[in-house]
Amino acid sequence: IGFDPKLAGEGLALWLCIAAAAMYSGGAILLRRLQGVHAFTIFAWIGLTAAPMLLLASAVFEPGALAAAAALPTLALWPIAYSAIFSSLIGHAGMAYLYGRYPVSTLAPMLILSPVLGAMLAVIVLGDPVTLRLWIGGALVIGSVAVITVRTARGLEPAAT
Repeated sequence: IGFDPKLAGEGLALWLCIAAAAMYSGGAILLRRLQGVHAFTIFAWIGLTAAPMLLLASAVFEPGALAAAAALPTLALWPIAYSAIFSSLIGHAGMAYLYGRYPVSTLAPMLILSPVLGAMLAVIVLGDPVTLRLWIGGALVIGSVAVITVRTARGLEPAAT
């Protein structure tokens, strides 16, 4: 997001981010086409099928992580609960609900602004420095939102079916 030169040596991580973005895009298109299924039902099935696979992957690739998780202090569980309830359940189910009712081109600008809002909060709350890279990254994001918004307003996007 901020053009960090250290990322140039992290090819696998960058490709994994690109793959994750492609998967999310494909999922958004599928959620848009899925009609008549409640958003919480979709994510209940996702959780039911993903949890065993993630537990197995954790046991294989992170030996001892489950035992260490049991020893976490109560204060450390609050961020996990926030992520599980608000980010995953409410956030993703809410987006599934919105995808079922609005074109993806209407919702995409809101999602693209997430890194900008995150960077702004990091500067305000954590005191992160405002650098040229941060300005360039923010300008690219805001520019992409403008392109999507103008294209949609001019009717260049195909109509939602």
